[in-house]
Amino acid sequence: AAMYEIKVRSIPDHYFKGFWSEWSPSYYFRTPEINNSSGLSLSYGPVSPIIRRLWNIFVRNQEKI
Repeated sequence: AAMYEIKVRSIPDHYFKGFWSEWSPSYYFRTPEINNSSGLSLSYGPVSPIIRRLWNIFVRNQEKI
């Protein structure tokens, strides 16, 4: 099992220009224990694209600064 913490913030773009918001409160979640290797892709499969998408958004916004 792994423990994750998620915090987000936003910045208006396009028509609504503005500044970065404050960070949201933390949200914690834990992935379930896996007893066999075949379950690994099923449990982490949905998490990986979400983390990758959030990272891409973060990097893209850092390039604009």
